[in-house]
Amino acid sequence: MLLVIIGAVAMCAVEQPPGSSMTKKAAYQRTAAVVAATRNAVAERLSWTRQPNNDYSGSCTSGMSGSDFTGQVQTEVEFTAPVRREQALRYLAEVRELWAAREYPVNNSSELVSARTADDFKVYVKYSPAIDTLHLGGSSPCVWPSGEPPSAN
Repeated sequence: MLLVIIGAVAMCAVEQPPGSSMTKKAAYQRTAAVVAATRNAVAERLSWTRQPNNDYSGSCTSGMSGSDFTGQVQTEVEFTAPVRREQALRYLAEVRELWAAREYPVNNSSELVSARTADDFKVYVKYSPAIDTLHLGGSSPCVWPSGEPPSAN
């Protein structure tokens, strides 16, 4: 079984919780826009299925231990498409070129390409050969759900 938890690896550790951020809703919208920009720019057209939105807090910690949760979340938007290996490799190659042209810092391997936008949103494409599926998704930096940290009492 293959679990795709991309973005949770990217730590949002900070010494103190930051001030205001975009809201969780705005983060979902921006994440979806980043993913759509890639999907729409790639010539290889695939039959994408949007997965349920996901948010998680595991990477949004403070302190050196990495276990002091701040109350912030990261949003994730993901699409999947059934593909053959040859299709997946073409898509990955095209995405590498696209992101390099956009000057995104790109990390890649043969079956995973990920990058960060200037505003720290992560975008990725991963091929899962065991199930012949391509995953195209993105995640936000850590944000406060309401855009503001909880008030200190």
